[in-house]
Amino acid sequence: MIKVLLLLLLLVGGLLVGPYLIDQQGYVLIALGHYTVETSFIGMVVTLVITWLLIRAVVWVIRRLFRLSHLSWSFFGERKQRKQQQAFLRGLIALDEADFAEAQKQLNVATAFDSGSGVEYLAAAQAALQLGQNQQARDWWQKAASHPQTELAATLNLARDAMAAGDYQQALNLMQSVDSKHALHPGLVALKAQSLAALGRWQLLKENLKEWKKPLGVQAYDHWMRAAAGGIFAEIASKEGANALKERWLQLPRSARKDIAQQTAYIRQLIGQNMHKDAEQALVGFMDYPDPAMLPLYKEIKAKQPTAALKQLEKWLKQDDKNVEILSALAHLAYNSGDYRLADKVVEKRLALQPDPEDVLLQAKIKEALQQPMQALDIYKRALPGDVKA
Repeated sequence: MIKVLLLLLLLVGGLLVGPYLIDQQGYVLIALGHYTVETSFIGMVVTLVITWLLIRAVVWVIRRLFRLSHLSWSFFGERKQRKQQQAFLRGLIALDEADFAEAQKQLNVATAFDSGSGVEYLAAAQAALQLGQNQQARDWWQKAASHPQTELAATLNLARDAMAAGDYQQALNLMQSVDSKHALHPGLVALKAQSLAALGRWQLLKENLKEWKKPLGVQAYDHWMRAAAGGIFAEIASKEGANALKERWLQLPRSARKDIAQQTAYIRQLIGQNMHKDAEQALVGFMDYPDPAMLPLYKEIKAKQPTAALKQLEKWLKQDDKNVEILSALAHLAYNSGDYRLADKVVEKRLALQPDPEDVLLQAKIKEALQQPMQALDIYKRALPGDVKA
């Protein structure tokens, strides 16, 4: 609208001033070095107007050419993108159909045009892996790892590949290079814990477990906490001996000595060092109630006179005489201590409540110890696969 008004004003001005300027053309002299240009004022104005119009025309033509060029590039770019998407979809379908050769063919087309997401590289890696082309799969994962969207997925695959080859340090290095925003991803944390355990870096694993508890979940957290505690105590026992192990236990904070994982690991190491009497005393001291997680430890104690442990188990049986876990623990403890009569009585009661392959075999061993070979043989026959239900 403003341009139209300006043109109208110029037109009106030209009509008013034009007649006057016809008789007053004026004189213009332009000197450029050895060249001079002479013209009238009207001629100069006309020349400038024509020049301006020519410039505008050239600019318009150039813009149109650029616009056509852009449209052409957009057309070809969109065509390539559509081709990539179609190949990617066909590749995924072939991958799901287990036609891995066709999947690789289509995904190779998809990877020829980098979409910027890295997803096509992950799919291509899976196709290569299924075809046994492990190195090609690694190359695709490396490319996918350079894209923020697929960095974590690609790194997890590379880490699993390194772990499968037994190179846990390389796997750990790969996972530590991932963006910090993925630090508590459940899959990443699980592989880190597995790698640290395989490398025997128990102390570092234990230090990280508190932060990893939520992503790991309660069950996995308890597993790795026990493994870490066991690993630490095993190192102490192997390097410094059983007495150093007991001293180190007493030096632990009270909260650590009340942790079931720490207690279990400590007792197992005492048993591993053939310090069964010390293991019995520790176990009786730790157990205020029949914790199912620690009851199996009574089965591993082979002390000659585990009086305290026997009394403790018998006390709990008076409160719950049909508890099969307590009965089983008492039967094994009595057998290991040489009290075969008590063991036979207890295991018979335990098996009457619920069959169990382990305790059936224990009963056969007890019968052998009691010089009852025919009964032992009969029990062994009944213990064959298919005769005893777990």
